[in-house]
Amino acid sequence: MKERVNYLLKQYFYNRANRQELDELFAIIRSAEYDDDIALLIKELYEQLKRDDPSLTYIDDMGKLWESPHAADLPQTFTEKEISLPRHRSTKSKTYLSVAACALLLLLAGLLYQYWPITNRSEVQVQVIKHAAPDENKVILLADGTKVWVNSSSQLQYPQEFKRGQPREVTLVGEAYFEVEHAENWPFIVHTGDVQTKVLGTKFNVKAYPNMKEIQVSVKTGKVMVSKRNETLATLIQNQEVNVPVRSTTTFRTVKEKELKSKVVGSWTSGYLEYEDEPIAAVIADIERFYRVKIRLDKASLRDEIITLSVLKDSDPAYVLEVLATLTDTAIKMENKEYVIF
Repeated sequence: MKERVNYLLKQYFYNRANRQELDELFAIIRSAEYDDDIALLIKELYEQLKRDDPSLTYIDDMGKLWESPHAADLPQTFTEKEISLPRHRSTKSKTYLSVAACALLLLLAGLLYQYWPITNRSEVQVQVIKHAAPDENKVILLADGTKVWVNSSSQLQYPQEFKRGQPREVTLVGEAYFEVEHAENWPFIVHTGDVQTKVLGTKFNVKAYPNMKEIQVSVKTGKVMVSKRNETLATLIQNQEVNVPVRSTTTFRTVKEKELKSKVVGSWTSGYLEYEDEPIAAVIADIERFYRVKIRLDKASLRDEIITLSVLKDSDPAYVLEVLATLTDTAIKMENKEYVIF
């Protein structure tokens, strides 16, 4: 078991862990059966990293977060909320390895906190903010065991610990996929502006980027309740989706619900861009955000056209747009560093 945990942590450290390995690592962390072994192994790895790179932030023996005197000389990207796990990078890069080391230290800090005696913990509820840059995704393990995949250009705010008797509440700007640990009478709530998504235990996706006209909630398994300003708008079950207008004053009448294929919900966490009966304008907004390109629709009538699309996220943006053009019987050209669909 020790060898396997060591392997999984190293995979995470070098940003080589695939979805299955991340699932396995988080499952082991949550398993009480291996607490002693994991705590000892983590401490050993943690101490080794501190010796190898004393410039990094670390946790002392009282569970307090400390920063090395050398930390002031490090670039801003080494602070917790700026740590990046890029989609594409060379493991030969010294800079990226340092960032990965810092990321692992923060992961280990969280795990050490999980195993720390309760008498050493502060009663103050610390809020954590995680950002995902335009060219990255992040996987976060919350204190209750919930896993969150944070999509590019998104931000998640959550407490370092959840208190029993109080709802588990997080705030999202952008998009994230949640696998919430089931806990009876302990609701999990995602806040996105005025809209709240409430669950007890399920897998679902929330999409609420700035400038979006509608907040989108999609359910893969379980049951989700969506509300706005204390008004229940929809109760969703497996493979259902709802779009809630951000600014509408007649919210209930304008909510749009639809059925989905299971593979579409959170497909971006597995390396795909998948859309089912989605307006082309919404698809283009995602392509612009993900690939960091500019796209202009020359035909206004196309904005509300509905399409179904599935492509690999690693595809070249020009290829993705060619597929889009084929689906809509249009053409693509480059004009002043901007893709034009005409």
